[in-house]
Amino acid sequence: MFRNLVIIILLFVSLGASAQQKEANQFATDKHKRVLPNDTIGNRMVKAYPNPVNNELNIDVIQENIATIKIEILGSLGERLRTYIHPNTPTGKNQFKVLLDGIREGNLYLTAYQDGNLIFAGMIIKVKQ
Repeated sequence: MFRNLVIIILLFVSLGASAQQKEANQFATDKHKRVLPNDTIGNRMVKAYPNPVNNELNIDVIQENIATIKIEILGSLGERLRTYIHPNTPTGKNQFKVLLDGIREGNLYLTAYQDGNLIFAGMIIKVKQ
């Protein structure tokens, strides 16, 4: 009888833990979701569109000061596929186009740096043309 009680308690604790874990995972997913309306990913400083993308990714960067902007496209394993450096980028809204020709389809990562400080990191999806 004691053994059955222990099994029931372990089962109850295990079910409760999995429900709590599922709720925590959903909260984390909702909290960190970066997909915005109109197939755009971004934050208040950086917007990237369209997502999914065929060959040409548009990136808008809003700056308060003149700075060097570095944009990187990384593969799913973190390998650098493209790096663009734009020194002395003026204040205001700046628009960049990133060509993804020659890069395989799948999940890619976009990072943007302002004077060496990370200002955006997000996932983009490359699809066939």
